[in-house]
Amino acid sequence: MGWVLDVSSHTEVAGMRSISVEDPVIKEAAENALKGLNDSSNSLVPYELRQVLSAHAEASDEETNINLLLKVARGAKEEDVKADLHRTPRNGLLNKQVRSNYSDEETSVFAEGCC
Repeated sequence: MGWVLDVSSHTEVAGMRSISVEDPVIKEAAENALKGLNDSSNSLVPYELRQVLSAHAEASDEETNINLLLKVARGAKEEDVKADLHRTPRNGLLNKQVRSNYSDEETSVFAEGCC
């Protein structure tokens, strides 16, 4: 899949641009973050992606940084999770961090590049 982000006419947030949550790159990044969250979890019940609440990205010729706010569920419990991803042509898409909004627990997830 090509990595073309539609950053035209979006608002800037601290050097990053707001990206449509419907953008195929954002959907792929959300699935990658969810996979990393599940891979790092000790639970037998996997997280499910309910919704991408917001997406911001900063792209250059050499790398793309993507920040996502996701609504995930595990069983009946829903929570918001922030995911920071980094992509380079050489390494593909890597999860840098996945953080729950409801705890101080922070899970760093480093996954093999997939895309």
